[in-house]
Amino acid sequence: MITDLERTQNSQNDLVYYLPEALIELDQSEHIIYMNRMALLLFGYTEDDVLKKMNASQLFPSKEYKRIADIINTNIANNTNSERGYQRSKIVELYEGQMKKKDKRIIID
Repeated sequence: MITDLERTQNSQNDLVYYLPEALIELDQSEHIIYMNRMALLLFGYTEDDVLKKMNASQLFPSKEYKRIADIINTNIANNTNSERGYQRSKIVELYEGQMKKKDKRIIID
């Protein structure tokens, strides 16, 4: 029997999965641990690819990856909480840059 909490969690998971924007979640080792449907479609990966512990570097040309990694690491350092390991920032910053698909084509410039 599905509880109200499980139903709510399923609804929230569906909401995130079907967002019209690409969403990618990384762990602290820069492994991709989640891509929503739009990110999978945009970058040409599958859920099986994500389960194989893809590294975030696979989504960027090498020069661009260093710049983005520095931004990510700065945000992690500035938003770390010793109890949880991290905390969510109240400010979301958007960064423009190049990204690449699974087939290595540049898709965002």
